[in-house]
Amino acid sequence: MTTPPASPNPLGDLAPKVDLVPLAGWSVAAGIAAAVAWFAALTYLTSRMIAGSTIASPAQVDPNAFSTNFLVYGALLGMAFGATVSWTLMREVASRYRRGGLSLVAAFAGAALGIVLTAVTEHALGPTALLGLLVLALAIAVWLGNKARVAGAATRQALS
Repeated sequence: MTTPPASPNPLGDLAPKVDLVPLAGWSVAAGIAAAVAWFAALTYLTSRMIAGSTIASPAQVDPNAFSTNFLVYGALLGMAFGATVSWTLMREVASRYRRGGLSLVAAFAGAALGIVLTAVTEHALGPTALLGLLVLALAIAVWLGNKARVAGAATRQALS
């Protein structure tokens, strides 16, 4: 009988038995898409609030106005929403440190992508097009979330 070849993994026998990369990837992507959907809704609602405004420069923005606070706190909640979606989908990842780090990636990437996509969409196609972006981003988030759930189920099955 021959001995099995040595593991190419530098950790050897301490290497994880299950590949968590697909689960993490799908979860982070779903969190990003969910954050984009949030930012599309936030931008649409904010644009409806300030539709009749006569503000011509940033110096004229009232920092105490409801629409200003709605946008600022809504952006923070959008990041938290993307991170929460990602965190929840990665429940099979035992390390809270890894889940947290990847969830923060989803939060910041979702905010960056959401801000860029909503700004481009609103300026190029108008505020009503943000509703289309919202529906598209939600559909993508649900699809990616389903992929993450399937990867999570495969992980659970491999660990049991």
